[in-house]
Amino acid sequence: SLIKMAATGHRFEDAEVDSLKELEQFLTPETRKDIRIQAISQVLGLTGTPGGQRLFVSCPSLLKCTVQLLFDQSPAVANNAHLALVNLTNNDEVVDAILKMDVVKRLVDALVNPDFVFADQVCASLSNLTRTAAGSKAVLACLVDCDENRLSKLVNICCVVDYNSKAKLHYVATILSNITQLRDARALLLDGKHLLRLMPLVHFENSVIRRGGIVGLLRNLCFETERHSWLLSEEVDLLPVLLLPLAGPEEFEDQDTEKFPLDLQYLPDDKTREEDPSIRKMLVEALMQLCATKVGRKILREKGTYLLMREYHKWEKDDSTAQACEKLIGMLIADEPEPGMEDLSKVTIPEEVTKQFEQYDLKKATENESS
Repeated sequence: SLIKMAATGHRFEDAEVDSLKELEQFLTPETRKDIRIQAISQVLGLTGTPGGQRLFVSCPSLLKCTVQLLFDQSPAVANNAHLALVNLTNNDEVVDAILKMDVVKRLVDALVNPDFVFADQVCASLSNLTRTAAGSKAVLACLVDCDENRLSKLVNICCVVDYNSKAKLHYVATILSNITQLRDARALLLDGKHLLRLMPLVHFENSVIRRGGIVGLLRNLCFETERHSWLLSEEVDLLPVLLLPLAGPEEFEDQDTEKFPLDLQYLPDDKTREEDPSIRKMLVEALMQLCATKVGRKILREKGTYLLMREYHKWEKDDSTAQACEKLIGMLIADEPEPGMEDLSKVTIPEEVTKQFEQYDLKKATENESS
């Protein structure tokens, strides 16, 4: 069958592509429901492998037919069409083709509809679409180019657990994280109203996806070096939000503890660290970004970040996260750069220094492999 051939990476000939086009005649709203269900099930099977996904690039009309059934009157048809789209949006070539269709706005409209049954599938598709810069631009345009501020709605969905009783919507946080690869999106989210609502979700225990999405968003916002003073001010107080998930139950001398942000002073004996290594790494990367500016380094040092990171590094078992932590510690204990070089994000790193970092990473990787 076509599905088996796609799974084995079979290269399809023109005659076989023609058989796909025959399938299209059954993928119309006018086709009898039971036949539509069978046809879209075939499509869903094809989308499950990279080989099958590529077929939709060479046969764009099949992609168009699949997209047209996303809002079919039959729940069984619509569900399979949405599941197929989730698979297809994992393929960057297919994403490019989807972005040329008039579908992104309809997906965003469906996502913000609190009664839409397939909102989780829509959420996953938009999360996949926004992995690329082009996809993020298309989704951001749909969020802001309308009478109502859909971006604010997305923030609200992320913060309200029961926004849609039929969906969990955890991937909304990933969408927000992905679009902040764009400076325009970062500018829109760098306001007190949105940011202060999202920051507590760093501790959202019910979903690693939602938690990770928010941490990724915060890390991306830290790339805006001119906003470091504001991010670290009392108004926002981002530092303890980033540090607390990395802190453990270790005890410190009173004189050291008093340096820490209030939320990190005298933590209980059963205090645990963030369990997901990818989230821990993003938290460390956010702290590294804050060290790119003089004001950031000054505040992190004054708040005892080095001591907290020293203890965290002793605990960290994930190699790449531990290496990132070592670089962060290096930035915290290093001498301040010469005047005019304080903003590290604008400093060109000499090639020999870059090579030293690469050799260090290689040495650490070799040591880990031999141990």
